[in-house]
Amino acid sequence: MEFGHVTDRRTFDVVAPVEGKVMRLWELQDEAFRNKMVGDGLAIEPSSGLFIAPISGKVVHVARTRHSILLRADEKLTIMVHMGLDTVYLEGVAFKCFVTEGQNVKCGDMLAQMDLEEVLRREKKIATPIILVENKEAQLKKTNQLFVNKHDILFTVTL
Repeated sequence: MEFGHVTDRRTFDVVAPVEGKVMRLWELQDEAFRNKMVGDGLAIEPSSGLFIAPISGKVVHVARTRHSILLRADEKLTIMVHMGLDTVYLEGVAFKCFVTEGQNVKCGDMLAQMDLEEVLRREKKIATPIILVENKEAQLKKTNQLFVNKHDILFTVTL
């Protein structure tokens, strides 16, 4: 690289979509997330069931079972909010979604609600991975906080 050469790198802040205890992916009892098969990020064990958009962008996918939402802010930046582990098996029970595919959202807009008590009663985990999907070139700077509130920066992505 030449001295003084300016790279065209961009950074995006991904905020906590819910308040709770921050978890590293290796702590999760889910092989796909623990081994970063979907992508890198962090997880939150929520203390509330209301989730906001962690970035501004377009809703590109809402799972039929409403437990997972993908938001795209950039062609290289897609964030997944996966509410709970093994919650796909609940077939939508315990979840309300306030957005639809194709909808534009701003960071902080209401996304969804997960009934934490119902998920736990059905013996599923409430730990929620927030993942940068399928971008191995991106650099993530993750928070060192043990607990986050909504809108706290969870990680910063440099593309």
